[in-house]
Amino acid sequence: MSNNRNSQGEKTIKQVFSIHLRAKRKEEGLTLAQAAERVKLSEKQYGNLERGLCAPSAETLVRIYREFGISLYEMDVDLPDKE
Repeated sequence: MSNNRNSQGEKTIKQVFSIHLRAKRKEEGLTLAQAAERVKLSEKQYGNLERGLCAPSAETLVRIYREFGISLYEMDVDLPDKE
């Protein structure tokens, strides 16, 4: 089972995304169900994204970014160099 960290112990992109997604929802004072409805996902799907259990599709990612006003720059994630 994945612990959401890469081999160097750093947070994965899914984990960073999930942290920002949950923070944005709480900042807006939404329940999980309300947030899911805003981005046209089931509550289960949205919850899985917030827990970092799955990655969003490109379409879902765009809906989330537009709906919550999240920019890629807010993600502040360092991608590992290709070896």
